[in-house]
Order: sequence, then structure tokens, then C-alpha cells
Amino acid sequence: MPPFVIKGSIMPGRGAALVLFFLVSPPLWGEEAAYDCVAIDDPALRLACYDRLFDRPADALPVGAALPVAENDGDHRPATQAAGEWLPDTADFPRLIADPKEQQFFFSFGNLDFPAVRGDIAASLVGLGDRIGLYRFPPSDNGAYWQINAVGGLFAQFDIDDFNDSDSGGDLLNADYTIGVTAHRLSGPHALRLKLFHESTHLGDELLIEDPEFLINRLNYSYEAFDALYAYTTGPWRAYGGGRVHLRRDPEGVQRFQLNAGLEYRGTSPLVLAAYPVAGLDLRAWNQNDWDPTISVKGGLEWRGKDVDRYLRLLVEYLDGPSPFGQFFSDNLDYLGAGLYFGF
Repeated sequence: MPPFVIKGSIMPGRGAALVLFFLVSPPLWGEEAAYDCVAIDDPALRLACYDRLFDRPADALPVGAALPVAENDGDHRPATQAAGEWLPDTADFPRLIADPKEQQFFFSFGNLDFPAVRGDIAASLVGLGDRIGLYRFPPSDNGAYWQINAVGGLFAQFDIDDFNDSDSGGDLLNADYTIGVTAHRLSGPHALRLKLFHESTHLGDELLIEDPEFLINRLNYSYEAFDALYAYTTGPWRAYGGGRVHLRRDPEGVQRFQLNAGLEYRGTSPLVLAAYPVAGLDLRAWNQNDWDPTISVKGGLEWRGKDVDRYLRLLVEYLDGPSPFGQFFSDNLDYLGAGLYFGF
């Protein structure tokens, strides 16, 4: 910067020299640019014009030209990202609140009435799972786009009635392992999620040792299935519905078709301690059980991170109907408890 100019101001008596400097130095700023500044009547605007000339590089846009603005492709992402994105985030399709097998981390404690297994017991339900964005396709002209995710999880149920008497800290009743891939399409308030996955189930060693009848009647239950789910969001509410078809199942006599529906609420204002109210209802019916639905209800508080996929939830929950766990899919259960849920 020339020594006679102070950023944001011109020293008294130097104005004429400054104008002359602009006029005789077209290689640096351009003759037309200098005359543009001289022609400005307002002193403050003229001074800002001079400052812009000093600050900008030699290849900058002419004075008065508008700054370039990234085009918006319709889904609030800059045009430079419109070519697709590897390893994107997964926040655009929030996880289902009340689905007992949604991939997330959680542990819940409560009372489980499960006559087919051990009757009325204190139990803990535990889940370890997550989803990873693999690729987000370029958006269409209306902003809609597809994204591919990998998903996986473990869902286990423990009998903690005799917690102090068990060397393992509680008898494992059953564990379900699932892995798969999802493809979802987002278009404004509309969302479609397609899911292809494998699930296998395993009875706990303590259950097999203490109740030999399960060793005799054990099912090597596993399957591959295809899910389709449509969701519509308006304000804090989201409604969804869809179905599942079992592509391969062992044993083969297991029926193929399920229906799923639900309703969710995500509060928009903190209720207490910076936590937002959330609630969800999930219904799943299977022709294996003559369409008798499994009902899952969860509600409580949610502490949110930088996006909807990062959260800590404290929820009260109720589960009733045919079991969603392992080989006990035709046995009724009733569970009332509370748990912590984590999204990362």
C-alpha cells in the first residue's frame, strides 16, 4: 500500500495526489477503474472505491462488478458439489425413533414379560449399530437425489434378574446380527428408503445351558430381506409406511411378508436443560402371526448435536406383541423400560 494512504481514510491534503496517482497508473488498476472512483460524488463511497482498488489483486474483477455467487442446485448445496459426493453424511434421513431394530447405540433397562423364555424378568435390551454414507448421487433439476449407505447392527436381550449370581453379568437370551445396504431418495418433504439386508439370530449360551429345551428346539433362524419405506415430513411431524419381503429364509416355512407404519414427533424448541421433546410410534405386522401387530412406543428428551444424526436420547419405552427378536418371532412379549440412545 502506498505510504500516503491509510486503510479506510486519506490523509488531509493528499486527495489530489491520490487521484493523480490513479490516473497515471493504469497498469496496476486500470484507467477506467480510477475514473470510476473519481466520478463518485459521495465521499464515503468514493473512499471505499479507492480502498477496493488497493486491496484487490491485479486480476480481480473490475470495480463495481458483482461478486460471483455459487448457483444453488435446489437442495441447498453449492453447485461445486453437484457432481456427486463420496462418504457423505447421513443426516438427511433421520433414524426411526421407535423401531426396536433401528441401527444405533442404546441400552435399556426394564421389566420384560416373556412367557416363552423365562416369564416375568428384569431385562436389559442392548443395541450396537450405525450407518455409513457411501455415495450421494448428483441431484436432479428439482433438487431430488439418491444416496447409498452401509448399515449394520447387533441387538441383544439379557436376563438381569440374577445379575449378581452370573459371572457374565447377566444371562444372554438372544442376539440378532444384521448387515446390509440402503438407498434413499430425498425430494423436499418426501423420502423413500430401500434396504437390502441379512439377519441371523443366535441364542445365548446361558439360556441353552440352563434351559436344555431350547437346545433341542433351537432354530437356525436367518434370512435376507428387502424393505421399502416411504416417509413424509411436515414441520416437527413425520409419518411413514412400507413393507418387507423375505427373499431367503431358514427355515423355509417362515412367511414372507410384513407391513410397517409409524408416526414421529421431533420438537423444535427445547423443553428442559436444552433438550427437545421427541416421541415415536412404530407398528409392524407379519402374516407369520396372522397380521397381529408388534407395537413399539417411545418418548422422552433429545439432546442434539450439529445435525439430526447426532443425538443423545433419554426415552421411556413400551413394546407389546409378537417378539421382534430372534427365533421367538411368534411368541408374545411385553416390555416396559427406559433407555439411553446415541447417534453419531
